[in-house]
Amino acid sequence: MLIILVLGVITVLVFIYFYIVKRQNYFKDRGITQGKPMFLFGHSLGALIHTRTWTDLVQSVYNQGAGNRYTGMYHFHFPLLVLRDPELLKQVAIKDFDHFTDHISFLPTDSDPLFSKSLVALHGREWREMRALLSPCFTSSKMRFMFNLINESAENLAEHFLKKDENVVEVEMKNAFTRFSSDVVATTACGIKVNSLENPKNEFYLMGQKATDFSDIWKNIKFLLYLIVPYIKKVLKIQLITDDVFTFFRGLIDETIKVREEKGVVRPDMIHLLLETRKGIRKEEETNDVDTGFATAEESPSGLGNLFVLQNIERRKFF
Repeated sequence: MLIILVLGVITVLVFIYFYIVKRQNYFKDRGITQGKPMFLFGHSLGALIHTRTWTDLVQSVYNQGAGNRYTGMYHFHFPLLVLRDPELLKQVAIKDFDHFTDHISFLPTDSDPLFSKSLVALHGREWREMRALLSPCFTSSKMRFMFNLINESAENLAEHFLKKDENVVEVEMKNAFTRFSSDVVATTACGIKVNSLENPKNEFYLMGQKATDFSDIWKNIKFLLYLIVPYIKKVLKIQLITDDVFTFFRGLIDETIKVREEKGVVRPDMIHLLLETRKGIRKEEETNDVDTGFATAEESPSGLGNLFVLQNIERRKFF
């Protein structure tokens, strides 16, 4: 009986090994460059255990395909095609975009009530409807209305260091940019003014840090297990956004919307744009759309914000 059990386990392990090896030769079998993936983890292990950044990972994969229109990489045993040719990128992103709308499922849709409603987590019809709803909010004319809000945060950052009145100002850039980006998100997405350099322990910044903290080892282990074996999602119960963070931001948005609607406040930020957009949609859907909008809108103000920081540094002659 023991021999049969051992043989059975060995058979299963051998099957898994060759299954993964076969999957990790997907591109090689088709004559596409792919580098050398690590068994089980593919190319992703370094980024997953934080010994390298995802940007560095993608850059190295991109470089391995020099001279080719595309190259291959593996996220665990899932094959991912990295496009290098600008014309091919245009074809995928514009002409044939309707065939490339869905993202990889990083989490079970029912495990995280906030993340599962964001644009990067939706698929198919839900994604198309959400994108159609949010797209009008990100036109160049709408973004110009937020210029003063972003510039105000940049001015606050510049003034914070000018007050030191020193010939040489030592700046911890990661901390400064993180706090500035948080202020930009607060003013453009959530409709509140925050100065995280003057008030370093403000609740908005602390909750934002907690929402983006992935240092919890057990959370990372569960996340890895889900990526490797998606079928055990009900056992893992992965949740990226903790209940207290969700409650804080949900309460903040609800209160801001309530004040806007009761007092007729108009401010050129994402809340105003989404309130205008959601008109005609039933109440339950409106709430989800507004919450989702802020989750998907954070990257844009953060990226623009850093440009305004550099602009102020140059204009104020910090260097």
